[in-house]
Amino acid sequence: MICLAAVLHARADSLIYFHCGQLLPRDTNAPARGLYHFDTQTGSSRFLTPVGPGPARAPWFYGFAGFTTNSSLYALDENTGTLCTVSLKTGDFVRIGGARGSNLIYSDIALHPIDGSLVGLVFESSSGRRMFCRIDPASGAERDVWVLPFSGTGSTGLAYLADGRLFLYEAIPSSSSDGRLYEVLETERRVRRVGTVQGINTLTDLTGVSDTLYASSFGYQTNFLWRIDTATATPTPLPAAATGKGYGGLVGVRSPEVGLEVLVRPRFAGLISGLRYQLQVSEDLSTWVNHGASFEAPVGDAVSQDVWVVEASPRRYFRLLLLP
Repeated sequence: MICLAAVLHARADSLIYFHCGQLLPRDTNAPARGLYHFDTQTGSSRFLTPVGPGPARAPWFYGFAGFTTNSSLYALDENTGTLCTVSLKTGDFVRIGGARGSNLIYSDIALHPIDGSLVGLVFESSSGRRMFCRIDPASGAERDVWVLPFSGTGSTGLAYLADGRLFLYEAIPSSSSDGRLYEVLETERRVRRVGTVQGINTLTDLTGVSDTLYASSFGYQTNFLWRIDTATATPTPLPAAATGKGYGGLVGVRSPEVGLEVLVRPRFAGLISGLRYQLQVSEDLSTWVNHGASFEAPVGDAVSQDVWVVEASPRRYFRLLLLP
């Protein structure tokens, strides 16, 4: 009896990060400044697009927070803390607005995976206080603000997991490489300390993919991407292909779900509208072959095409690759 199955190996999460590299055109071998796709299983990075309008494409971005409905990312402009959207296809960005309160600037943002609400961390420059708030995605204005039990100018991070749990990172003022991980209990307006994150120099952003928390960092070091244990706060470095000035914004891409609609027809969900994917097939989970032409994901959460029918054969495995 022939049995077909979806990919059974360990989940390979995809991340989109902003690399603070050289402007295009560049005269060194350093990575170009812009958006990259990263595979957490293989450690491979692929350049997607430079960021910004015009030849300079100069802004730096941090605080990525999920996708809007048009395949753009929410992001924060490093220079002003302004809420922006950045196109994953073209790299063009649109500034929306910043915090309206006096002496307030956003330091990170996160998008709720269930209700789509946007939240953020706010720094008050006059007092050094850190605050939590909700953000109007149309104007960038803050609302429902409450004060966090710590202050300072160190780096911070904020990210949801798929189940709606929200985690916050705060750099320890007296340390150049350690910070504290908290769980934010929104309804209670308080935080619960998880533990100390040791060894990450200048964390720039957090993101969640399913039940896993990831972090990016900035500085001249071997590792720039990390996986953080949400039970112990222990960081594990991920292999990183790009080096140089380090990473800024980081956002997780939900891994496409693979199922079998009929005996030999794979069906995929969780695709991002407007981006291109390539179906690959394997019989041994080591050698992968393109099957059919690449395609652009349509509007909607699922897609199925007859060209993907695989002839009867031994066990087959399927996966989708996000193309640059």
